[in-house]
Amino acid sequence: MTVDAATAELLRGSLASMFGDRPHDLATALDELGWADVVDADTELAQDLLMAEHARALSTAPALDAVAAAALGLAASTRFVWPYFGASSRGLPSPCSGLVEVRGLLLGDIPDAAMVPGGGGVFSCDLASLEVRPIGGVDPTAGWHLVSGTLRLSRPERDWALAELAATRGLASSLLALAESALEVAIAHVRSRHQFGQAVGSYQGVRHRLAGAYAALAGAQSLLTAATVEGGLPAARLAKAAAGRAHDRVAREAIQVCGAVGLSAEFPLAGFVRRGFLLDAFFASGRDIIRSFGQALADGADPVRVGKF
Repeated sequence: MTVDAATAELLRGSLASMFGDRPHDLATALDELGWADVVDADTELAQDLLMAEHARALSTAPALDAVAAAALGLAASTRFVWPYFGASSRGLPSPCSGLVEVRGLLLGDIPDAAMVPGGGGVFSCDLASLEVRPIGGVDPTAGWHLVSGTLRLSRPERDWALAELAATRGLASSLLALAESALEVAIAHVRSRHQFGQAVGSYQGVRHRLAGAYAALAGAQSLLTAATVEGGLPAARLAKAAAGRAHDRVAREAIQVCGAVGLSAEFPLAGFVRRGFLLDAFFASGRDIIRSFGQALADGADPVRVGKF
């Protein structure tokens, strides 16, 4: 069963309203929305809508956890300790048994327990035995935490590959939503600001910059659609890389056409730019993903093709 376009738009509006209300308990809010039925009807669409509206709202709720939990058949309230920046998206290295050093990211508020990926599966852990502290960086408003310490792991649960795939596609959706929001802010700004009696957006140089940004965004959106149809982690990783590069292009052009105000924290553009840079680094940046595919080609691997791309 799939969700038709009209129903999808209604869901988009409901999610935007939900995140706009800043839900304290995301799992409860999703349950009230009948989210389990949406996931059953069209899993990929549900994940895309959830992550896109979460990004547009610059929410700190653990939406990516809900996406991973749905992929693993777990409750939406299940929380995860995600691989730290620069680490493999597969989590802890294999084999995972006995005492293991953990260094990862917790998105949102701090629960009592969480799941840690590694060795092809996920492990339950008590966060009371680990150090959890807020992280700042490029976007301190994201509400992320660094989790570190030593865990004694036993038998893994579930298959992490399913969550890894869903999360990678979800991050691509978030990056594209942030890029789209940044572009909308820039377009509104150049339409409303005037120089020499004309709207800034009427000048050819400004139009060219924003047209190039839009082209990068549209291309990345098409690649994500093709990757969703194609399935598989390599296609999803390429889609995330393209989404990250599109966000970077949009961010740079939007800041340029908005002028000095585009760099200020008070201007709405800043939030979409900062959050996007943070998410691009999650599960390997677009630059790192492209480099890894290039290295694979140099080593003799076949190129990864996604649809017509």
